[in-house]
Amino acid sequence: MRNRYLDLLRAVAIVRVIVYHHFGWPLLSIVFPAMGVMFAVAGSLTAASLAKRSPGSVVVSRMRRLLPPVWLLGLVAVPAMLYAGWQTETDGEHPFSPANLAFWILPLGDPPGSDAGAFVWDALWYVRTYLWLVLLSPLLYPVFRKVGWPMLALPLLLMVVLERGSFGMPAPVESALWDLATYGACWLAGFAHRDGRLGRTHPSVVVAGFLALGGTGLYWLVQGHAETGWDLNEVSEAQAVYSLAFVLLALRWQPPIERLVTNPNVDRFVNLLNARAVTVYLWHGAAIAAVYPILEFIAMEDLGHFEAPITLGITFGVTAVAVMLFGWAEDLAAKRRPRLWPADPTPMPATPQPVGPVPAGWPESSRDDHAASSVTPGLRLSPADTPALRLPGPGTHAQQQFTPGLPAQQPFATGLPAQQPFATGVPAQQPAPGDGHGQHAAGLGSRLSAASGPQPPATAGPRFSAADTARLSAPGLRLSTTDTSPNLRLAPPEAVPPQFYGPRLTSAAELPADPGTEPHPYRHALGDSPEPAASYGEMPIAGRPAHSYDPQPNGHGSVPWSGHDAGHAAGPSSAAARETWQPGPQRAASDPDDAPAFRYDAP
Repeated sequence: MRNRYLDLLRAVAIVRVIVYHHFGWPLLSIVFPAMGVMFAVAGSLTAASLAKRSPGSVVVSRMRRLLPPVWLLGLVAVPAMLYAGWQTETDGEHPFSPANLAFWILPLGDPPGSDAGAFVWDALWYVRTYLWLVLLSPLLYPVFRKVGWPMLALPLLLMVVLERGSFGMPAPVESALWDLATYGACWLAGFAHRDGRLGRTHPSVVVAGFLALGGTGLYWLVQGHAETGWDLNEVSEAQAVYSLAFVLLALRWQPPIERLVTNPNVDRFVNLLNARAVTVYLWHGAAIAAVYPILEFIAMEDLGHFEAPITLGITFGVTAVAVMLFGWAEDLAAKRRPRLWPADPTPMPATPQPVGPVPAGWPESSRDDHAASSVTPGLRLSPADTPALRLPGPGTHAQQQFTPGLPAQQPFATGLPAQQPFATGVPAQQPAPGDGHGQHAAGLGSRLSAASGPQPPATAGPRFSAADTARLSAPGLRLSTTDTSPNLRLAPPEAVPPQFYGPRLTSAAELPADPGTEPHPYRHALGDSPEPAASYGEMPIAGRPAHSYDPQPNGHGSVPWSGHDAGHAAGPSSAAARETWQPGPQRAASDPDDAPAFRYDAP
């Protein structure tokens, strides 16, 4: 997801550039140093790309997004300047030279132009500086991540060197180095914003840095204002440190702007300026130059007190026409469908995303990435992917739900077997159709609803050990020790009289001689019997009330003998067949204080 705060900063900076170039008000360079902000935002976005892609692909992508709009401007401006007599200029800043036209193709130097067309090429220093910083970023970003804040002093040290002289460098090279030194620290501040370094810095430290750097910049401006005025753009040293101070504070602060950017008009305007940022910057100079020819053409040169708003309105109007005529080049460069006026509303995410200050500088991730990382094998599903998991069961708890990631309120009956047939170290077994448990099959085990995805196989269920009945742990079914409370109790559908059990059988000789005796589910200790259903019975106990349940040969109530089906399938020689036969979850007799509701082995 895009960082709407960075989009807003860039939109404000573009508007400020247009207003500054239109009126020339010097105080605007102090109120909002737009060029430093634009370089800082570009540095942050470039660092984000370098963190995810190879350096070569990032450089190619940035150049592809930047150069086509510049080429389109050159295709219009160069023939117009040649037609206006560029070739005949002898004392201009950029005398015509066919070789220098190559800078319109790859602007590593200033694209040339005639003096009469200075409004076209004068602002292209930004394109040249931006391109050089993009080319240097694959080298600067890894070093910055290791060195950190001290690296911000590197551009300022370069400025100190340039102050000592040109050292015989050509004027275009010296000019390019001055621009790199002036705004390079802002670009590196964008690195600090992106990797979270700035966001982890205490606000008091950032405020102190702003006061120190900003005060230094203003001091240098005051020292030379007699010659340069109050315009930071005329004092490179003051511009460098003041712009750095401003962007550090602006990127660290990152105020809450949800209510602002969700305004439909603001939202569309911000999206338009960000989708056409290069076009607006390249063509706004031509729009300013067209204002008075337009007023002269319509005979409205004398506007009186309304001159400022009307001329600014014409500038924005002509810039809007340029956006509609030439903005499609940005769409093609970004491999998007060309649009005439891309003032589209921002799509609202399904899950609200933070827009404001928490936390400044952290990289954004899309909801799809979060969903992909939140689903792991088993039954651990994110709430956004499955509204609820249902644990069907008998009685009133058939529709019990729990939210994934929270402790499940698994129903257990006091003194009754668990509603899920888990065995010690053996996967949970679902009763097979036709074995007498069909009427209970729908109520056993965890089920996913039809809208929640496929049902996992029964053999993939969680495994419990004998000591885990109070601290059940399995993907998707989490019970903490604090959940051994009435929340874990489930009243049976109908009253069940107390059950009394005789001593556990330890040998075949102790089995009752009469197989017709009332069957009772003794826990079988003979794991080598291939036919356990015919191997147990009940010894009469004086005073025991009659059973009120319908005994079944393959289980106790609605719970099959744990491991019974596995023993039949695997055979008497397998590990599953040698498991002890026991109803429900067991607890060692040595833990009587942890879960008194569960039955223990008889002494």
